Amino acid sequence: MQSTTDIAEALKAFGGDPQRAAPLASFLGFQPVLSPQDLLAGPLRGGLKWFFAQRTDYFGVKELYRVGSYHAGPSSVGLWVAVLSDWGLRSTDRDRPRRRIARAIVEQVQDARAMVILVPNELQRPHVKEAEFVLPRSAAAVSKGVDTGTAVSSVRALVDLESPNRFHRDLLRELALWPGASLLEVSQHWQKVFSVERVTTRFYQEYMRVRDRMAKALLAHNKGHSVVSKLTDEEAKAWATRQLGRMLFLWFLQEKRWLGGPGGQGYRDYLVRLWHKRHQAPVQEYYRGLLVPLFFEGMATGTPSQSVRELLSYTPYLNGGLFRKNRLEDAVDDGGEVSIPDEVFDPDTDEDPPRTVLGLLSRYRFTVRESTPDDQSVDPDPELLGRVFENLYQGDARHDTGTYYTPREIVHFMCRQALDGYLRDQTGVTQDTLDWLRKQAIEKEEGGQPLPRELEERLVSALELVRVCDPAVGSGAFLLGMMQEIILLRRGIEHSKREYIQDEEQLITDWKRHAIQYSLYGVDINPEAVEICQLRLWLSLVLDLPEPPADHPLPNLDFRIVAGDSLVDRVADITFKESWPVPGQLTMSLEAQRHITDLEREMARYRQEFDATHRDPARLRKLRDRIAAAQAEIIRLQLEEALASAEGEARRARTASAGRRAEARADLVRGILSELARRDFALVQKPFLWPVAFPDILQEGRSGSGFDIVLANPPYIRQERLDARDQESYRQAFPEVFAGTADILVFFYSRALQILRPGGWLAFITSNKYMRAAYGRDIRAYLAQAAEIHRILDFGDLPLFETNGRSVASYPAVLIGKKDGAQQGHNLRVADLTCPIRRRLAERGLNVNSENVRWVLEDLGGLLEEAEVPEYPQVLLRRDGWVLEDPALVRLFHRLMEQGTPLGELVKGRIYRGVLTGLNEAFVIDQDKRDELIAEDPRSAELIKPWLRGRDIKRWRAEWAGQYIIAIQNSGDADAVHPWSKARSEAEARRMFHESYAAVHDHLSWFEGALRKRQDQGRFWWELRACTYYADFDRPKVIFNRFINKPTFAYDERGFFHNDACYFIVAPSPAIAAIVNSKVGWWLLSHLCTPLQNGYLQVFVQFLEPLPVPSIDKGLEGRLTALVKVLTNAPANPEAEAELEDLVGDAYGLSASERSNISHWINQRALAYGPTSEIDDGGNYAETQDPN
Repeated sequence: MQSTTDIAEALKAFGGDPQRAAPLASFLGFQPVLSPQDLLAGPLRGGLKWFFAQRTDYFGVKELYRVGSYHAGPSSVGLWVAVLSDWGLRSTDRDRPRRRIARAIVEQVQDARAMVILVPNELQRPHVKEAEFVLPRSAAAVSKGVDTGTAVSSVRALVDLESPNRFHRDLLRELALWPGASLLEVSQHWQKVFSVERVTTRFYQEYMRVRDRMAKALLAHNKGHSVVSKLTDEEAKAWATRQLGRMLFLWFLQEKRWLGGPGGQGYRDYLVRLWHKRHQAPVQEYYRGLLVPLFFEGMATGTPSQSVRELLSYTPYLNGGLFRKNRLEDAVDDGGEVSIPDEVFDPDTDEDPPRTVLGLLSRYRFTVRESTPDDQSVDPDPELLGRVFENLYQGDARHDTGTYYTPREIVHFMCRQALDGYLRDQTGVTQDTLDWLRKQAIEKEEGGQPLPRELEERLVSALELVRVCDPAVGSGAFLLGMMQEIILLRRGIEHSKREYIQDEEQLITDWKRHAIQYSLYGVDINPEAVEICQLRLWLSLVLDLPEPPADHPLPNLDFRIVAGDSLVDRVADITFKESWPVPGQLTMSLEAQRHITDLEREMARYRQEFDATHRDPARLRKLRDRIAAAQAEIIRLQLEEALASAEGEARRARTASAGRRAEARADLVRGILSELARRDFALVQKPFLWPVAFPDILQEGRSGSGFDIVLANPPYIRQERLDARDQESYRQAFPEVFAGTADILVFFYSRALQILRPGGWLAFITSNKYMRAAYGRDIRAYLAQAAEIHRILDFGDLPLFETNGRSVASYPAVLIGKKDGAQQGHNLRVADLTCPIRRRLAERGLNVNSENVRWVLEDLGGLLEEAEVPEYPQVLLRRDGWVLEDPALVRLFHRLMEQGTPLGELVKGRIYRGVLTGLNEAFVIDQDKRDELIAEDPRSAELIKPWLRGRDIKRWRAEWAGQYIIAIQNSGDADAVHPWSKARSEAEARRMFHESYAAVHDHLSWFEGALRKRQDQGRFWWELRACTYYADFDRPKVIFNRFINKPTFAYDERGFFHNDACYFIVAPSPAIAAIVNSKVGWWLLSHLCTPLQNGYLQVFVQFLEPLPVPSIDKGLEGRLTALVKVLTNAPANPEAEAELEDLVGDAYGLSASERSNISHWINQRALAYGPTSEIDDGGNYAETQDPN
């Protein structure tokens, strides 16, 4: 493998000149084109030149060269250099040519794959020593092999040609092709190397090491500090994360040259320059001497002292809260200054992986451009900040908190769907017009007509007035996504009016500032997540500013993005005046009511002053604390009222029991008051009173009060894992959907509908389990009744999310709708994307992981065109379960469910789990041991039964492996007939056991110690656990694994016992085996059972019991029985299978088209999942993960 020095030399030799690209092409594995020609020169003859000549300026592309070729079998791969008419100052200046070139490469040239290098023109080249490496991608075109007309995406990296950083040298070295690679190998290799997810994971892991080192240094070098010496490891990490967050923010600012000089004349290596000045500081240490004054004076105030200004040079005043100390930092500062050794920051190291802060940051080139699904940067972008810090703050607790970062493709889709619905309702605009405006924003058509003035005004007004909330905001992905969509439409409106917008940067900044200040709201229970969200919003605003904001510092977000518990707005069953929805009449004294009104007015005044205060951090902190104190006081006053009420009830109680109940309630309220007094309410508001937090949106009693849009990815946790008091508050707040075992997504749905205004839009991504689970019955009914649902996308078992580089199975589904009862005959659009995405991955030979799934999602529009059911009647979303299929199949499912007899009823509930021994080593034996025990004592045969493992269960019959179980029934069972069944002591029972079955007794005695420790045992240690159905093992039965990915039900008449990984149905007829092994039986089960990863179903008793069994007369039963016997003896019998399918289909009354639809459904699943893993003896299968 070539060295990173070689690539640096090749880049320098190239210098952006297409005629000098040969060394670079060779390094990257291409055959160089010795005299590349400009393919845009010469006469216009159609093809590639015509593609650019559709605009007079050629879309900003001056010249286009093919400088390298590679043969991947019969296909060609090209290396291209595009010379731009104007390089521009920002990445956005290259958007139009980049998009056109990417589309030209995908649609117009013969190369099956290509890499493009964008370079400045020859006049700019001496001053601009950089090039943009672009990988055009089109998931649709690649998978179908045709021009689909869909947008082409790209991934880019901006490389310094004179002195490339370590990350870019490694990146280009890894991109190099090798001789003999196939086209598939080239595609997979480039996709892996240019993977944004891979870079994010790598950066996060490196950043986490540096953060942990800083935290350890804090503790190790400040042992005498009165506060630091008492910090936990987690608190030290939180402190370090806060410092690193500021440094990362400043690293983005220095990319804009805002630090070290006014008006964008600063330095892109400002923080490294400061490092080299550390010995000039009064305290000769990088952290104390330079970073502390930079954070808390240079950036936090508008008027730093003269000495600080001389030390730091120019620093802009940004306000916003990032450079205000949080409570942990205040506590640390109260104990005195802290010291962090310089070695934690040293930039002059080249360790791999990096161990210092500046060493890490210096090896990357950060881009100040926010990525979008179709335009991504492999260089760290602002979104990386959210992803990294969300990971850092959550760490190993992510599973407990159930938070997962939503992929940008899904964020983009959900935001656009909700915003478009809102705009259509508010303005009457058509979807075609909105789509056209977005195209205008990206690539304005020449000679296009502007919007009608009246429609433009309605759209602008609606975009300015929209109010959006994320009640589980995390690091702010949805709020950032919504802001991007708002800005995109506003750009489209402007571009529809004029060709060139001179002040576009300032316009975008103004639009963003307005959205941040007036449109975007968020709540999260994690205060660190709230800090991340605020940081990302500030950063997004800053990055579009042409120069530092002199007169308009960053907006305060303390009362827009809030730390609080979105679901808890009461305490257990104690409801407040401001609980949402607004409760009925509450008993409250006039004095308390007046006091609360005064507090609300006081808070309003404080908020106004807070918003108007910019250059006084101390005053801002005091105002924030006063507002938090007023909020806590409103809750305290109402709790005091509840306490007085409970004490009054205790005094008036006429019975002792009533008095005890009232006193218990009074004790509860006293405890809550005590807890409220101790807790820092400003840190996390709990209970969280929505009308108090957002009075401008949720005004009590106001008609139409509420948000216009609520969207979220709620935490993936079950509510029974939460505090009992919270569970009671859920019961009180969400009675229409409450279930004791529900995932809290149920309550987030209910809360969203509560805080939406009538006609407001909802966009959620959650687990899909509520669509079938028992706990979801009420939320299914509630959503179908209270919302007009417009779209549901189900991703099934696809790993859409990841954490720390690992794919996570969370069974996600997207729901888009609005707060209106559905009109009669309303249809929505539904799509199960599991099979289409799996098929596309299989076609490319790609693994099913989160990175590859997201790549396919770049063509979400194409996927929906392929898989979406466009007219799905909302009436089919029934309380008993949602089936997202073609409506004809859904109606068939409901018809079949209503005919025949449920299987559980037919077999009288006799569907049982296998035997749980508690110690297989003792009870499960092989043929040799059985023969040995029987030879020693022939009576042993009475206790030894044939035994099956999970892997032995096949379709139609079991393949016995010659194993046995010593089946000693619990003597406490009613039907047990052991000689020792009536023994009164263990000693007496053991003597009788030994006398009756000496060989078995002696064998089990070897394991006596372990057998005694089992939880699963009978009256005596040598017995199996209590069981009421031992006799049923000897009866004819159908055996199946609890996890299956195809109909593998075995019919047994030989009296097999089996382990608890399997279940069995006591079958009154072999026809039962025919039903469950049939196509229609499998199709029904696939909609009754819980789906798991890799196409498996969780076939538990409660899912089997409702399976409808059609009426079967004697003649049909006889024919099915005969066929089952044939297939049990010889399973590979297509003729018998076909006849059986016909007979079962007849019994269900299926038409030819219905049989064909079911067969097609099964075949599509088989194509999507392909070969799947085997069940192990414990009934487990590969990679089963469930965040719940």
